[in-house]
Formats: sequence, structure tokens, C-alpha cells
Amino acid sequence: MQDDYVVTKDLDLVRDLLAHAEQEHPFSTTDPKTVYHVRLLREAGLVQATVTPTEWRDRFTLAILKRLTPDGRQFLQAAKNETVWRRTKQDFIRPGLFFSLRLVSDYLRQKHERVGFGDFTSEKSSPSSSV
Repeated sequence: MQDDYVVTKDLDLVRDLLAHAEQEHPFSTTDPKTVYHVRLLREAGLVQATVTPTEWRDRFTLAILKRLTPDGRQFLQAAKNETVWRRTKQDFIRPGLFFSLRLVSDYLRQKHERVGFGDFTSEKSSPSSSV
């Protein structure tokens, strides 16, 4: 599996970066973990960003996060629903499971649409004994 299509298990960082991009104020970082995730977001088509490569082991040294794309806005809108977000993390963060951000995005969009139609129940909800 190519590294270009794999995301780490830090989906909360992904959501935080998308929320930052929503503000539409450019954000730059040299933190290797954050730079890597900005690169993944850009490759998945969720953000507009610049990531500068270096000659050393194909690592990236600087990321400038500019703004969300329409797909990034859909991802973030779905991820803002805490029930959907919690379920997404439960379903994707498992030992030995590798996934692309595009797969997570499609999953979130599908779950978010189900919430709109009342087809997705919260883990906190329970059957009511009174009518």
C-alpha cells in the first residue's frame, strides 16, 4: 500500500485542521506530523494547501493551509455532528486498519445524510417506555 493513500489514526487532528481551514486565514506549520496531515488533506482534495518537500527522505518541511475545498466543507459539516464523528472514529480506528481520507470522507457524508433522514441513532438514545 502506498504511503500517499494512508492516514494515521489521528482523525481528530484531521478535523481540527479542517476547522482551521474553514476560517480562511492561511496557517503555516513546520511540525512534521501536522505537515504530513496537511499533505494528506491536500491529496484527498479536502483543502487548498502548499507543502514544500525537501531532499531528505522525501519528507515535507513546511505546510501552508489556505482554505477548504467544497469536498472539505462537506467533510467538516458531517464531522461537526458529534454522534457521526464518534461513530466514524469507532469504525475506522482499529489495529491494522489502513484507510484513505477519501474513504473516511465518503463514509462521513453517507452517515451525515442518514442523520438528516433519521436513519442513524445515537449511542445515547434508548427506546422510550412512554408514548
